[in-house]
Amino acid sequence: MKCSYAFKTLLASALYFCIQQTAFAGEWAFFPQSARGSDECSAEFTGTIMKGDLTGAYLNGRLSSFNRICLDSPGGNLMEVYEFIQLFENVAPDSDDPYIFSTRVRSGDKCLSACAILFMFGQNYGANSPYPDRVLDPNAQLGFHSPFIDPVAARQVDSSSAFAGAVSIANLLASRTYKQVTTRGAALAPELLSIILGTPPDDMYIVRHLAELSILDISTSPLGEQSVVLRFERPVIETTLKRICASSHVLSNRNWFVTDGYDFADLIRFSREIASDENIETLQLVHRTETRIGYAPDTVVAVLTGPYFVPGWFSAGASLYCMVEMNGQVDQNVMKVSNYNVNFGYMNRYSGGIPEAEDGFNGPSFGLVPIDTIYE
Repeated sequence: MKCSYAFKTLLASALYFCIQQTAFAGEWAFFPQSARGSDECSAEFTGTIMKGDLTGAYLNGRLSSFNRICLDSPGGNLMEVYEFIQLFENVAPDSDDPYIFSTRVRSGDKCLSACAILFMFGQNYGANSPYPDRVLDPNAQLGFHSPFIDPVAARQVDSSSAFAGAVSIANLLASRTYKQVTTRGAALAPELLSIILGTPPDDMYIVRHLAELSILDISTSPLGEQSVVLRFERPVIETTLKRICASSHVLSNRNWFVTDGYDFADLIRFSREIASDENIETLQLVHRTETRIGYAPDTVVAVLTGPYFVPGWFSAGASLYCMVEMNGQVDQNVMKVSNYNVNFGYMNRYSGGIPEAEDGFNGPSFGLVPIDTIYE
């Protein structure tokens, strides 16, 4: 049975995310294309999210297709965020020009509670296919926690109905982890729901590690691991390669490297343990030099073996090798890394040398910097 409009209004006013500071009313600012500057935002929302703040801007025609919305908000009305997301998702399939928005939190700004949920629904289109498009700048705050029922408004809504509203929001988040697929996989990582529901309403989970931003598919500006400089000495390079393989292996199989539900601290611990394992062996380490204009002139390719395995397999066939390819430029005994890729393959198929990338399988590439690196 569908809820009446009056009931929805009461429920929307009851279901909030906690705001831990003085609230101020939400306001929109809109920027013409000529005045957007480098932040690319065509619209900006600041302040507390209240009933009608988001849906009203869309229904009144203030938001056009493919807006990038900058956010600076302590949170507010979660049902308003829910109705806004439902509004454009219901319109999009029947529209020749569907409304899509991407999101950004700029340096020095914050996006907490309900705002953080809105931020995570940012996406864009490339080659007619959706992909997550949410950008967090350095020194910006992104924080999550579970919703709570406003005790004043809840007097007019029975507890079972308020609970149903909270469940509908959880269901929306859960469905995005398996129902909506983008060019980079699920629209939302399953870890997000665990972070939200696992954080009490009076607490705040601030996402601050580069690796966790990678897990949640949040883009950083500038790129978090861009242009790392390493001493071009074998011990330094091998230590970096071990860290890359360990971090990439753990992030690729992160559901196996947690002890009781998602906990990023577990991933940090296991990555460190694997990277320091004495059984790691470097099977190949090759430095190639290219002369192509416009490309990184130097490439380091390595194959490592040791504590890498297929989770859940209990046979010799579970053993994997890790192949890393780092591209960059070597100058005066230092290497400036521009990009790198990680492949894993089965040891029982390894015949020596540097295998073709097609012989293995890709996962998340991380570890050029330590997995506990803070994004700032």
